Amino acid sequence: AASANSTGGENTWARIWTQEPVSGTVGGDSAQAETETKTDAADTSKTEKAPDLELVDNAVTEEKDAFSLYLVGTVRNNRAKDYSYAQITFNLFDADGNQIGTAMDNINNLKSGGTWKFKAISMESPDAVASYELAEITGW
Repeated sequence: AASANSTGGENTWARIWTQEPVSGTVGGDSAQAETETKTDAADTSKTEKAPDLELVDNAVTEEKDAFSLYLVGTVRNNRAKDYSYAQITFNLFDADGNQIGTAMDNINNLKSGGTWKFKAISMESPDAVASYELAEITGW
């Protein structure tokens, strides 16, 4: 997780990723997104802190209509302060692995300790999207 304070005051932009990369295959049977865990055996003594903005259970489900694909899940604000703005973005790929677009959602005024039920929309044809991966969860 990285953050930058561009104003020197309270308005801090934070770029936060979940601990484990999240990706999935559109049309899969599982409601749980596939996760990839990377461990460093030499660094087992450190306790990992939950990210400020966290994808709850690394779970993403998908919904479709005739025009759009939606990626649905829950983000939790783990920090002691509210977020004025938060956004989640997913990269979308075709069957050949080419990135063909993004799906995103955003919210204002996410309270400290609060959860946000997001529904990230893609304007790509649902039939064109074969897979997705979480690109980022950001906020300030």
